[in-house]
Amino acid sequence: MNDKEVRELIIETVRQTVPLVLAQRQPLRMSGYKATEQRLYAYPVLVDNVLNRWPADIEDLRREKVTETSKSIVRWSEQAGVKLTPEERQEGRILAVQAKLERDRQELAFMDRALSTIKMEAGYPWLVEFYFERMSIEEIAEKHDTTWQVVAKAKASLVRVLALRLYGAEALDG
Repeated sequence: MNDKEVRELIIETVRQTVPLVLAQRQPLRMSGYKATEQRLYAYPVLVDNVLNRWPADIEDLRREKVTETSKSIVRWSEQAGVKLTPEERQEGRILAVQAKLERDRQELAFMDRALSTIKMEAGYPWLVEFYFERMSIEEIAEKHDTTWQVVAKAKASLVRVLALRLYGAEALDG
């Protein structure tokens, strides 16, 4: 293989591998309840990442003038080291951001599927705002003319049901 073929192989391998690695689900390392709450709190940030942050970062990288020449960045193959051009390194940076964008999109799709299953269940849809808008239990109780105890109980029920939708029986372990 010549240097150009090796470069193309590296770029194609990165293009195909990075999104797959980032998309792999890790075993549940905390209770299903806590993991579900973490995902609910993260949801609005992920939406912002997908709609604003990552596309802006990609656009900035594409507009950025690439003039650097680093002698230290070398990718090794089984046969020989291949020095990447500044354009190839820039493409690698763009691919890394695109992989983050894809990972966030996949997480949002995963959460949307789980959330859509509970939308019709009584009491749950308005509780999601607790996480998305970072409202306190007292604020939600006041907004919906109920007591904080009712909100707290419904919130716990929402998270338990959603944890089962997200993690299945694995959520029962923790």
